[in-house]
Amino acid sequence: MTAEMIAMPEAALFRKRFAWMTFVHGLAILSICWRPVMIAGKSVTTSQTSTDLTTMMPMLVEFRQTKVKKTEPRTAETPTPASGSPIQPQIAMPNRGSAKIPSVPEQSKASVLSQPVAKAESKPPPARAAPEKETADDTLAIKERKLLQQLKDDYSGSSREIGQTLLGVDGKKDGSVPLITMDYRRNMGWPAYAKEMQRLGGLFFIYDPTAEKILAGANVLSGAIEVVAKDALCGLSPRIREIRDEPSMADILVRARRQFGADNCSLILLMPLNIDFEIVGGIARELAAHGLDPGKVGRVVGEYEFSRNRPLLRADRVVFRDGVTTPVTFEIPL
Repeated sequence: MTAEMIAMPEAALFRKRFAWMTFVHGLAILSICWRPVMIAGKSVTTSQTSTDLTTMMPMLVEFRQTKVKKTEPRTAETPTPASGSPIQPQIAMPNRGSAKIPSVPEQSKASVLSQPVAKAESKPPPARAAPEKETADDTLAIKERKLLQQLKDDYSGSSREIGQTLLGVDGKKDGSVPLITMDYRRNMGWPAYAKEMQRLGGLFFIYDPTAEKILAGANVLSGAIEVVAKDALCGLSPRIREIRDEPSMADILVRARRQFGADNCSLILLMPLNIDFEIVGGIARELAAHGLDPGKVGRVVGEYEFSRNRPLLRADRVVFRDGVTTPVTFEIPL
């Protein structure tokens, strides 16, 4: 050692020795590794050897391969290089935050692609229920409903209008109107009935059914037989209501037979034409409402009675022209 080295501190001496040893080792390594390169360079630049550049290239490649293998080991993803080409190491760098997608075999991919896409199953629309076949009873019910509606339409309107249509303007139209038989004895009695009919404008007469003419007027309250005025029948209905089997009227009938020489005279009641329009029209409309054809009804049977101090007709049965009787219930106010 030199005096300078002795004079240095121990730490500085150690560093200097380490640097010197590093330099010596570096020269040794460089001389060993650089020898093939120098030989290749000498062959190219001086042409002192017959070795061609192509013969020296494998050595260079082998050296570089060896160096790369020592410093950068090849992974499974790195492709094997072709002879004579430099190695390009590939390092897989996964994306941060991305999920790892499993690889699908090619055969599985082909099978997936070859499968047809399943279409959504569409449910067929609900089948409509087949219309039920009409039975004979259904057909009959339909006909009855149509008949009832037709009857209601034919006999719609006010009672007076219907009655005027059935009886005619003068009340002499006959054949399509049923007879009306009402009992006054049970609920009203003769005096009340006679009084109410006169209040409504009705008049009593002595009638000869054989000669079909009115013989005289009858005052049923006093029992007197009166002469009929020429205009007494004006405005009255030609429809006759015959009073039968009334004991209180027996005396007046006996006197009328003696006076007029008629063996078969009777007591009748004629009502104003408008009242008959109301009664006949009201009965026809009620019959139609019950599904009964007024043209097929021969007689309507019922009773007179009072309701709120007002007389009315209450029908309880009808007799058809063929003799069949059917019960009904309706009222006709007077």
